Amino acid sequence: MSTAEQLARQGKLRKMGGNLRPDQQKLRLMYATPTAIGTIQTTVRDLETDGFVEGAIRPLEQAMQQVSSFIRGDDYGTWMEPHKIRPHEECVWELKTADLRLFGWFHRPLQFILSDIGIKSQCTDLGLYHGYLKQCVQHRDELDLDPPKYVDGDLDDLF
Repeated sequence: MSTAEQLARQGKLRKMGGNLRPDQQKLRLMYATPTAIGTIQTTVRDLETDGFVEGAIRPLEQAMQQVSSFIRGDDYGTWMEPHKIRPHEECVWELKTADLRLFGWFHRPLQFILSDIGIKSQCTDLGLYHGYLKQCVQHRDELDLDPPKYVDGDLDDLF
């Protein structure tokens, strides 16, 4: 059994840095599976916004902004963006941007493991949510994480 940090040193996860400015601190940790990193490097890298949200930045920037926002400790419970993060069954969480859905789980409070990233239109129009949720649970089961492999709770418990 290993911590997320140990798995990152072994190359089984990647610790996300968040591209923080020198005056910003890391208040939360995020790790990503090789699947999530591969999706960023292939699918998300060249993806254009679907235009549904006026003025939305490119999906790659959306993903990087979401990672940075999470790591900085930005507030996810404000009235302005009440649906930025959403729980699903089996303690899987979804971080949302205009064009992307980032799926993962909380290994510990303040520690999120990103399983994969889906394109919003494919998740909604093609019904791919279930597959991403199932894949997330499979990633969690396969990783040799110290128990418990995930924590349950609402945002107040996890943040």
